[in-house]
Amino acid sequence: MFRSILVLVIITISGCMNASDSTVIRAAESAGLHDVKPTGLAPMSCAEDDMFRSHFTATRADGRKVEGSVCCGVLKDCTVRFE
Repeated sequence: MFRSILVLVIITISGCMNASDSTVIRAAESAGLHDVKPTGLAPMSCAEDDMFRSHFTATRADGRKVEGSVCCGVLKDCTVRFE
């Protein structure tokens, strides 16, 4: 019983983890953004299988400000989603 509860807690917590600031910046810059500023947890912005979810603000090449999320999984690369 204890093991089942522990596994459930770990799975729940793992869905709410921030990606590191350097990971967020690197992923957003690889999508062509600059002046990237990680702004915290993005719990509802990614797919269920993404373990790390972080929100950011940045500037596009044309100077427009954008907001988005970086979503990372254990066995996959990070993806950038725009809001």
